[in-house]
Amino acid sequence: MDHLVKFHHADPRAGGWTVHANLAPICTPDHHRKHLGIWLPTMHTDRTITWHHPTTGQEVITHPR
Repeated sequence: MDHLVKFHHADPRAGGWTVHANLAPICTPDHHRKHLGIWLPTMHTDRTITWHHPTTGQEVITHPR
């Protein structure tokens, strides 16, 4: 399980809380891509995640398992 929006310790009101809507089961490679800023995740109400690459504009959709 990982936070999709990183918790901002200097400004907790900015988001990144440990709530259902911000937690997702992601694999280790996706975890590293997210933390390195290579791909930016957006989770949808059906729990799918759209991964956006800010440099290339490429998008990939993953489904929860």
